[in-house]
Amino acid sequence: MKEADKFESELNALYKKGQNEEILKRIADKFPSIEGMPASILMIKGWAHYRRKEYQDAKDAWTLAINKEDSLRAWEGMAQLAAYVLKQDHIVAAAANKVPNSSSVCNAYAIRARDKDSNISVAMIVDAALRMFNTPEIGAVNLLNNTARLLIEKPREQSDLLLALGFFHAALAKYGEDKNYHHRAGVWYWISVIYEKLGDQSLAANAAKESFQLWQTQATLAPDNQSFIEKLERARKRLEAFLA
Repeated sequence: MKEADKFESELNALYKKGQNEEILKRIADKFPSIEGMPASILMIKGWAHYRRKEYQDAKDAWTLAINKEDSLRAWEGMAQLAAYVLKQDHIVAAAANKVPNSSSVCNAYAIRARDKDSNISVAMIVDAALRMFNTPEIGAVNLLNNTARLLIEKPREQSDLLLALGFFHAALAKYGEDKNYHHRAGVWYWISVIYEKLGDQSLAANAAKESFQLWQTQATLAPDNQSFIEKLERARKRLEAFLA
């Protein structure tokens, strides 16, 4: 293995362990300036900064990586940064145009589109979800989920709620029956919301029960995850409201 490849492999191993400070230290020791770093190293550097919430440093690293080699993973990072932090539609759109079949980019696009101040086209997200419908990777399944969420937040017409139901049920089938409990619990929660919007209290209550039971399972499997515990309580309150 070449020395450069070995160094990159070591950085990726550290990244998987979440050792972002060590990544940045090793990169700084090996490269005296950011301009001399190869695109592959800049990409890893950007993700390490992103995890540390050093967003300008992440943007600088990814911008340079893109300018050098049009790095796919750097574009994915830029899309997430623009969607979740900077709230800049034009950067997310640029990433989507560059790597239209990246589920990571499409999910960032879909999530940003839910924001009230976003002008991203709902139709573009729906098209991306349909284009990637048969892609088996989890990111593509999440895109079905996120597209349905977008259709709830910004329905173009009443029938979009039915389209959202279709995307949600497709996601449930692809998530499987004995895994992805948190994804499935969230899906059933929003299915409950749709049925309530459509005026069917019985189906809404049944969906709320499914969500609550799945959150119970997920919280049992990961009892120290505060986010799961909070979502379990939210699901509990929603179910109790139907039973009152």
